[in-house]
Amino acid sequence: MTAAPPTVSELLSQADPGRAEEARKGMGNIRVQGLEAGELLYRFSAFAAGPVAWISSPWWISRQCYQTLLGSMPETQSNPHALSPDIVARMALALPHYWEASPASPLNLIDLLVEAVLTRNVWALVGDPRAQRETAPNGMRITWSGSPKVKQLFLPELAPRKAARTAAHSAFSGGKPSPVISRATLSPSAPLVSVRRTLKVPSHPLFTR
Repeated sequence: MTAAPPTVSELLSQADPGRAEEARKGMGNIRVQGLEAGELLYRFSAFAAGPVAWISSPWWISRQCYQTLLGSMPETQSNPHALSPDIVARMALALPHYWEASPASPLNLIDLLVEAVLTRNVWALVGDPRAQRETAPNGMRITWSGSPKVKQLFLPELAPRKAARTAAHSAFSGGKPSPVISRATLSPSAPLVSVRRTLKVPSHPLFTR
């Protein structure tokens, strides 16, 4: 990307005010980073939230961070005491259960991994995950501290000020995506990312109702 980068404030001003505040609270040491077309991005979501929510969020991580997370996930089948993949992701990315909760998914179980590819160059915000706190249904106070080894990506273009988000509704072509894996291409009205696949992630029963 040859153009001069915008400032953090300029990028945040492009986002919905609520989402911009979410970025400030969710990340520390925020800076601007250019992402190139063809780069793979990843995010954890709740399967129950549905396809629109899976792809319309501005929160993503890079392929490098995703591979870092994979490297920190022990083989749970051979080690029954190992942390489940969703807990590893929560700890590293500081993702509380109320994060991006919705009526369809009041507890974000992050039981789905979305892999997408950027279709064009874009400026993004990158930062360190800030610690987040919440209380479990059993009264336990939990702190998701975040890992210095991973970085959060925030794409303001996916959280515009006039967020009609109508483009996201047409993101998945064909029928209902499979719970295990699905492939789709975004319509021309939503050209920023194209979903390559979705994968179910085993979730921990701590917050499951």
